[in-house]
Amino acid sequence: MDEIWKLAEDNISEYNLDLKNNGIPIRNREEHYLISFIPPLLVWDEKATKKNFYCVNNVHLYLHIPFCEIICSFCHLNKIKLGSDHSIVSLYVDSIIRELKYYFERFPQRVTIKSIQFGGGTPSILSARELDKILSAIHKYFIIDNDCELKFEFLADTNPNKYADIVNILGDFGKLKGVVDLQTKSSEILKKIGRKKQTYNEYLKTIDFLKENGVGEIITSLIIGLPKDSRGSLESTLRALASHESVSTITGYPLMFKSSDPLFRLLKNNKEYFLSEYERDVMEEFMTLFMKEHNFIESPINFFSRTNIDNIQQNGKYNSDALIGVGAGAFGYIPSKKSQSQYINTPNISHYINSTKMNQLPIWKSTDLSLSEFKRKKLILKLGTLESFEISQELQDKTILNELNYLSKLDYILLYKGRCRLLPKGRRRYTEVGTFLMDSLSINKILSYSEHQKMIRSCDFDLFPSYDTNQLKNILQTKAYL
Repeated sequence: MDEIWKLAEDNISEYNLDLKNNGIPIRNREEHYLISFIPPLLVWDEKATKKNFYCVNNVHLYLHIPFCEIICSFCHLNKIKLGSDHSIVSLYVDSIIRELKYYFERFPQRVTIKSIQFGGGTPSILSARELDKILSAIHKYFIIDNDCELKFEFLADTNPNKYADIVNILGDFGKLKGVVDLQTKSSEILKKIGRKKQTYNEYLKTIDFLKENGVGEIITSLIIGLPKDSRGSLESTLRALASHESVSTITGYPLMFKSSDPLFRLLKNNKEYFLSEYERDVMEEFMTLFMKEHNFIESPINFFSRTNIDNIQQNGKYNSDALIGVGAGAFGYIPSKKSQSQYINTPNISHYINSTKMNQLPIWKSTDLSLSEFKRKKLILKLGTLESFEISQELQDKTILNELNYLSKLDYILLYKGRCRLLPKGRRRYTEVGTFLMDSLSINKILSYSEHQKMIRSCDFDLFPSYDTNQLKNILQTKAYL
């Protein structure tokens, strides 16, 4: 493995990632985010869209279950810790069913669902009866594609047999995938992130149980840069997962900070627990090289799968397919006449339940993308597929073409005969490349909130990169000279 570590170091040095004054934002240890919303959530309207939706063929469904038995210190997704009283879960399930019906009534005809994902939170906290009610409603209000993929998240447990009834209900789907997130094999690191009672052995018990009981594929995720993380812990975790044939897909993301997260406070008080940006880059590069060495294919970005694994839901995201998000804090993308509308539901669980009781769509914020914003969103997400794609539509826009040529000169992307793809250097800075490609009007919207910069950093549901206003202004200045 020493050769792969050396190659990872050499690659990061060769990429020369953080050149100043080239218009591409500089990353530091505290400011790494994934691109989730384009434009960022902060500049969306606080209103619910009232228009009907247009029908499309490729629709994906996401259901958010915001209840957890333990709270992980790195997680900034919408969730609450569930106590001994589970009555709120039953009320929440009823609200999900009402929201599903609401979308059924909004579309001009029943739409076909290509994939279904239960995320959270901890979906496996649902009882078999509650899950059955939700799936029955989905069958009632939507058409389920014959090749529909269903992803369901399970919490690793010492007694995975308790999931038997849930797995039995989920078994009607041919493409059933179990998501069991590990994050790391290291017990020391697991304790640092709030998983004191979880071990790698519990993880193995859970995935073995799922495979033995008909779950076709196992997906697991790792986070690079957790407190006390190291090259040794990453390599040990990757070796264990790659050698376990039950694990079909491994996702790898760098640790993301929000100022509201417990880990952000730990960073301020114990910086020695955390990797430098350089070290995190080297470890990410190592993971990419290691997975390729072990015959995993990366598609889309950060998703490493064994041969012939089709990640329908993730590929749909990067192809800008329609997504219906259901539940408190869930977000979705719905087609409009010429573009796309984006929305996010209220994260407050009580407000969510009350809204659905009053037959109101529980949307907290929404935005209708302009044609320019939608065109750029599709371009940014297409780059995340890591595949070569035609950019004929983008080439008709001189502004976008100038920006792509600039990124090509900096070796972030490859432009060749009307096609484009992300290069390895751009893969390491995909978020920053995506930020550079955002519409100037969107960037100006963010700058208009400069006096609320603290809000940009701490907004719990905005995964937009938290670059300071000087870096955003630098992007605009660079664009002006192109």
